[in-house]
Amino acid sequence: MSAPTYAFFSRLARVFNAGQSRCVILHGNIYDLFWDGSAYVPLIHFLQQKVAVPGIIRLVYELNGPIRVDEADYEKLRNAWVSWKTGMSVDLLNLRDLKRRENNLQQRSDEYDSLMRGAIGNATQALEFLRQLTICSRTTLNENLMIIIEAADMLLPAGRGDIAHLNDAQLRRVSIVSDWFGDPNFITGSDSVCLVAESRSQIHPRIARLPQVLAVEVPSPTKESRLHFIEHFQATADRPA
Repeated sequence: MSAPTYAFFSRLARVFNAGQSRCVILHGNIYDLFWDGSAYVPLIHFLQQKVAVPGIIRLVYELNGPIRVDEADYEKLRNAWVSWKTGMSVDLLNLRDLKRRENNLQQRSDEYDSLMRGAIGNATQALEFLRQLTICSRTTLNENLMIIIEAADMLLPAGRGDIAHLNDAQLRRVSIVSDWFGDPNFITGSDSVCLVAESRSQIHPRIARLPQVLAVEVPSPTKESRLHFIEHFQATADRPA
């Protein structure tokens, strides 16, 4: 049985690569497992593997979890953050590192670490920090950011479709993301955001209905995909059927 292919990822890649949109809602069969070439993995892991290409820094924000980024990219982002905040080039930062960084540089470096850690349990802070990272990216990074945000329907709940029934934290998050995705500099930039949710309708309409936000559906697996999963399971199970 041939390995499954995923048209939804091809569609997602075309949207970003062609510049059709910088923000996409990925919805549908998001809790399934997907073939990454060697194993069946959750969707977030699958997306991380597929977008692991030169020139892309991958960030993943998990609900009630940290902002995850590869170790090498963590340092690169930290230097870019300090450079952006201080107005000093990354090259000068590296030279200054050899001579013991000044207090302001150290404070900005510590600020970055604190914001990364502070994302745990503080979704509002995490979204604002990610928004600021895309501003930082446009001015100080050679690479582009690919930001994957899971459980977007819980971070930005639709509620009753208005803002009157949102609590203060939810209202603040909707405001942050609306400003973020509506920023002309972000729209014409090269960073990308993928919101993952079971249904587009479960995300607040002030976000989901923005004309620049596109949606890509993850369909249910085909018969061939199901058979490939069964064969792989039987071949790798500790107790073959």
